[in-house]
Amino acid sequence: MLNYRSTYSKIKNLLVFSFPIVLGNLGQMLIGAGDVFVAAKHGTNTVAAISIANAILMTIFTIGMGLLLSISPVLSKKRGERKEISQYLKISLFYSIVLAIVLGFITTFVAKFIPFMGFDKALIKYIQDYMLICSYSFVGAFVHIALKEFLQANEKIFFANFVSIAAIFINIALCWLLVFGNSYVHPLGVNGLAIAALIIRSLMGISLLCYCWKYFQADFVIDINYLKELFKVGYPMTLSMLLEFAAFNLITIAAGRIGTTQVAAHNIVMTLAGVTFMIPLAVSNSIGVKIGYAYGSKNYVDIKENFFAGLAISICVMSLCALVFFSIPEVLIQIFSTDKDIVFIGSNLLLIVGIFQIFDGTQITISGALRGLNYTKPIMTTMLIGYWFIGIPFGIYLAFGLHLQIFGLWAGLAVALFSCAGIFLILFKKRLLMVKNELINQKPCLT
Repeated sequence: MLNYRSTYSKIKNLLVFSFPIVLGNLGQMLIGAGDVFVAAKHGTNTVAAISIANAILMTIFTIGMGLLLSISPVLSKKRGERKEISQYLKISLFYSIVLAIVLGFITTFVAKFIPFMGFDKALIKYIQDYMLICSYSFVGAFVHIALKEFLQANEKIFFANFVSIAAIFINIALCWLLVFGNSYVHPLGVNGLAIAALIIRSLMGISLLCYCWKYFQADFVIDINYLKELFKVGYPMTLSMLLEFAAFNLITIAAGRIGTTQVAAHNIVMTLAGVTFMIPLAVSNSIGVKIGYAYGSKNYVDIKENFFAGLAISICVMSLCALVFFSIPEVLIQIFSTDKDIVFIGSNLLLIVGIFQIFDGTQITISGALRGLNYTKPIMTTMLIGYWFIGIPFGIYLAFGLHLQIFGLWAGLAVALFSCAGIFLILFKKRLLMVKNELINQKPCLT
């Protein structure tokens, strides 16, 4: 039986905890948007080159990010067990740097094959140079992610997310300066964007390194068990992210085969859906930490109350977002384009987005709860089933078999999110029962 007063208190705490994370997530999105804005001012080839390069880079980058996102749930659980988690800071930092070096080498290796991938010859050198320069930025980016995860586990989140917000404005100014130059700086074009990314990511990593200096302990020990735990929780998250990333890329490619107008509307709608997604994503991160702490503290009631509090926030917020999408779809699309065809297609797509908002918020919130309970392998399986076995085949059938075109693809996406939300609910109920039995019997619970 839930204590509603206690759950209401958890809702307030989660809202306070999630708000800076929402801003930080939006900050990360807007940094990328700033790159595209400056690139568009420079020229079509610049936009095309960084779009292709980033599509490849983000696939590699996601591997490291997924592995690092295991830090906060693992350390939250240890903090709940009354362990001093500062002892794990240096090894977490070491882990992030090793990942950055390995994935940086992989990036330089992949860049050598760009001339054989069928891209426009005019873009090849730009893509290669951008990738090679950005490969050096992985160290700063991964250090930033690792330290941000450490701070989240400590429930100290303001500074890390403030850094992400500040980086938006510094990034735009730096991109503009390096791309176009001035009296003192030679214009660097595409390379200027890559160098700006290197500088910004390095500064973000250094900023958090300075802020976290007080948490460093004198001894550095390579804790193999801790690294195994990070990898065990992290690799299913990495594969889950890659499955989802690949699914959205496939939908974009399929939309491109339908027509230019439809893919333009698709990209605008994807951007709007991405903005609203930042809120439940932040809630997901928050309850991952809160539930991880409750799990480590062996507090079954807190696990349930934090879960229902997070789910209530996500459902309420996404319901409001759905209402906005249903009420003013044309107005929202016209922010990006006044083309009548794009507005018509985009506004109708927003109606589909409005329908699946609650499912989208539900599935990401429950996946955060499962991360907090160190139950990540089923997340990967759910993504595989929901997207690749159900949603995408259904969407392709609707789009090309029943000739619903872009609307069919987005209907398939809605079905995928509905499927993921339903499976996650079943999985969470199962895991909650396992945890309850574990806490009653005080026996280790297998993940």
